[in-house]
Amino acid sequence: MILDTKYKEFEGIPDTSHIAQLALYSISTGVKNCCLVYAGKAKEIRHYSLHQNIKLHTLFLDLKAFNKNEFENKCNEIINLMKCILQPIIEHEAEC
Repeated sequence: MILDTKYKEFEGIPDTSHIAQLALYSISTGVKNCCLVYAGKAKEIRHYSLHQNIKLHTLFLDLKAFNKNEFENKCNEIINLMKCILQPIIEHEAEC
């Protein structure tokens, strides 16, 4: 999976330039699962299907924390979200 972090306000849909950048990475590497990680409060994971079977997911990481433990908990949340995205991919690969 290709991860690309963006420190910009999420406007409801990924910016066209962000999508184009990930599509280029995907095509050049052959990796079909991509994820845009935006700084900000957690919103639902969104999934998009792009050309050439590229799957794009958006995740959010709230960088504001009052202490190290709170920040680590937020990091663990995003790790668990990534696992949710990756699990079906891993299971499919195991079947092949």
